[in-house]
Amino acid sequence: KLILLDSLLQEITMPNKLSKYESNRKHLTKWEKEFPWLKNDPDPLFADESYCTVCRERLKPDVSGIKRHEKSQKHKERVKSKNLQPSLSIYSTGKDSAKKAEILLSAYIATHSSIRSVDHLVDLVKKTGRKSTLEDISLKRTKCSMVTKNVIGKSLQSELKKAMEGKKFSLLVDESTDVSSSKLLSVC
Repeated sequence: KLILLDSLLQEITMPNKLSKYESNRKHLTKWEKEFPWLKNDPDPLFADESYCTVCRERLKPDVSGIKRHEKSQKHKERVKSKNLQPSLSIYSTGKDSAKKAEILLSAYIATHSSIRSVDHLVDLVKKTGRKSTLEDISLKRTKCSMVTKNVIGKSLQSELKKAMEGKKFSLLVDESTDVSSSKLLSVC
């Protein structure tokens, strides 16, 4: 009984060599030459992990796993569809880069903040970006909401339409009435 207990304690206290080996692995930039779609994970919490920019998926920093991912059906389909999409080269220099910054700020506001904060945020960006493209930004609430609706929204809508084309999907519909007796319909 004592020997059995001793071996169990050793299993518990002895570190697993495989897990130690796995935990020391880090993304190597030299892999990006062989796999152009592979980057270091943009999330700072997973800075040592690899990231597939095509599938938008986190990968273990392991060459055999990366090669397996490259051969997967899902990855092949996404690479194929990405190659079919024309690349957009709308922005070049000067005022165009200010437009790009305006669109990026609008997307940020739509995703992370209230539209009301755009007035103050743009003033702050202009002050910190003296003698740069950021100084040329002209974006307030009205323009931000129009850029979000007419530029970003239409772009996302066309991307969603392409992604759903020829595939099965479902809709979720819910209706309710709020405290002020307004009827609401939610379609997801």
